[in-house]
Amino acid sequence: MEADARFSGQSEGIELFSAEVVRPAIIELVLDFEKKSGHKVLTKFDLNPIVKKRIDQGERFDVVIINPWMIDDLIEQKKVTAATRVGFGRVEMGIAVRADTKPPLWASVDDFKQTLVNAKSIAYAAEGTSGKTFEGVLQKLGIFQAISDRLKPVAGGQTAISVANGEAQIGVIPVSTILEAPGVTLAGTFPSELHTSIDLSGGLSTEARHPAASHALLEFLIGPSADAILSAKGISRLKR
Repeated sequence: MEADARFSGQSEGIELFSAEVVRPAIIELVLDFEKKSGHKVLTKFDLNPIVKKRIDQGERFDVVIINPWMIDDLIEQKKVTAATRVGFGRVEMGIAVRADTKPPLWASVDDFKQTLVNAKSIAYAAEGTSGKTFEGVLQKLGIFQAISDRLKPVAGGQTAISVANGEAQIGVIPVSTILEAPGVTLAGTFPSELHTSIDLSGGLSTEARHPAASHALLEFLIGPSADAILSAKGISRLKR
């Protein structure tokens, strides 16, 4: 494929630091951008809080995609340029079960609560945004203490694996991850009344080594040509 004239220029290495929750979409979008632009993108993924911590500690980046409030804090620290702050996407929280089992069903918050109470074991990434959100839901539902002995905190990227190999009966995990994980299936999303969606925003480093190329990447990620890929990966668009 010939390079898109909008991005033509010398090949440059752009460092993109992204939340793990959108890894499947970012990988596909970056490959497309590289083909069209001729620029090389060096992508790193981690849980939202860990991405933020690594940047706080001085790790270099050109473009970052993490929770909106984290972007805002990096702007306050003058590590992200305020004018480049953009909405990227929204991911719903879901329940993963083994692909060979009958998934539980719920039609209300009470049904969902009962599903959690009935679960023999629940895996979740305790250090990530999804894990903190889930713990907040358990507190809101008043069942945190009642099921605490069945909660299985796992490392980032291990929730679906824990369900697939039988270590946990269900897993609390973003839908975007469930759709890509082998051996598991999506039982359903959290009830909308619980307001558990995970939002992501992006921005450019104030010390971006290749500002023009980095800006082109960020514009590509939020542009209309990316919408189909995001939708297929379980990510909806988020306005600024």
